[in-house]
Amino acid sequence: MNTVTGVESGDFGSLVEDGRMRTDIYMNPAVFAAEMERIFGRTWVYVGHTSEIAEPGDYTTTRIGAEPVILSRDKDGKVHVLFNRCRHRGTAVCQRERGHARYFRCAYHGWTYEADGRLIGASYPSGYDASFKREEMGLLEVPRIGVYRGFVWASLAADGPSLDEHLGVAREYLDEICDISPLGEIELTAGCQRFGYDGNWKLQMENGVDGYHPNFVHQSFAAVMQEVLGDRMKTDFRTTYGDDSPAVSRDLGNGHGVLDQRVFAPTSADERNGGGFIISIFPNLLLLFGAQVRTIHPIAANRTEVTVHPAMLKGLPELTERRLRAHEWFFGPGGFGQPDDTEMFVRITRGLEAKSVEWVNLSRGLFRERAENGTRVGQILDEVGPRSFYRMWKRLMTVDAAGRARARTGGEKDRGG
Repeated sequence: MNTVTGVESGDFGSLVEDGRMRTDIYMNPAVFAAEMERIFGRTWVYVGHTSEIAEPGDYTTTRIGAEPVILSRDKDGKVHVLFNRCRHRGTAVCQRERGHARYFRCAYHGWTYEADGRLIGASYPSGYDASFKREEMGLLEVPRIGVYRGFVWASLAADGPSLDEHLGVAREYLDEICDISPLGEIELTAGCQRFGYDGNWKLQMENGVDGYHPNFVHQSFAAVMQEVLGDRMKTDFRTTYGDDSPAVSRDLGNGHGVLDQRVFAPTSADERNGGGFIISIFPNLLLLFGAQVRTIHPIAANRTEVTVHPAMLKGLPELTERRLRAHEWFFGPGGFGQPDDTEMFVRITRGLEAKSVEWVNLSRGLFRERAENGTRVGQILDEVGPRSFYRMWKRLMTVDAAGRARARTGGEKDRGG
């Protein structure tokens, strides 16, 4: 079956094999539309952190795939995820990225809502008769919300695996990140930076747990680090991301992956170069060395936006300060790391326009993946983490809108959806 026919028939699973993907997975708008329905419309999606809405009346706005939502805290302290759409004529109620409000008022016709979504005022009510039920016209809430260690996820699906089931082994890594603080909490209160690039959202998720690229993409940063830190460096890029490195990459299941460098330094010492880990949590969250929370927002097949929050540690102001300065140095707009990576995403997108080349290769280390404590493990240069992502991608994309598993080649049914 050729690629175009597979996409047109909805056989999106044919785009992924273990170790390679077809070009259409990045470039075809039909694939992107199906991802919004079958991935972002079905699984747990990260939407924010409770520290961003610390007080009653606080809110932030974000998206679950293509759908705009409000993350809010009501007057009783309860967390809500509401669709950012007035129940009257569909206007987006909240325009700002974050704020504090006694209530939400639609600017078009003045309908007013509580922070929990309840409609408390429809302007000029004499125009409505007894059939108008105000209690039925509040902002709709997403079907499911889950919170783990302050991280908030939401699901547009009314049923399916629980958040604990979705996170699985990844919970242990979230615990380790939070437990660096003597109070067991992180805060995303240092502000954020946003950037976008002309390329597919999956490129950023792959890159987060790709240990193969740093020695090439980040050479200039490595040279500066060596010059500035010298003997104070725990390890250099060539040692950490080399063929002989003892660091590993892991497939945690459910699409989650890890670049684990704790052999050089534990997470609690991650202000030292070389330690800690980077974890990707399917489908849209990256946590870098416990010091940064990165949320990926798909906009179109060839456009992505990313929100980056430095992670503050309660009870450890000195370490937090060092983290903030390191964040500016590598990830900030004037830093080395993120601009370098983003340039690669743009170059990949340009190269993928050569659609006559059908496949993208993701096979490094596939032959030597091994089982270890319920996870798949490879050497840090191996593409274990990205392959984990695409195994989950394929599971969800081979289930149609009605929840039925589509037949695979040879008649096999996908049992993972």
